[in-house]
Amino acid sequence: MRVVARVQDGGTAVVLDEHRRLAGRGAWLHPRPACVEWALKRRSFNRAFRSSVTTMELESQLRTLWASSPEAADT
Repeated sequence: MRVVARVQDGGTAVVLDEHRRLAGRGAWLHPRPACVEWALKRRSFNRAFRSSVTTMELESQLRTLWASSPEAADT
């Protein structure tokens, strides 16, 4: 899955790019929950985007995605 850094509310937030069409610097991540947790724990998004970013919106989007599609969480 692709995630993108977007400027929001004076800061930079990581958001899910479901259709791979959002402009801006992007990063690729395996869609498994374990991979996402590992990336969050290691603060990998800050390195990928070469900036301090917040991941709260991404975490919220992924929880919603995984709740609505349990098979997506198993991939």
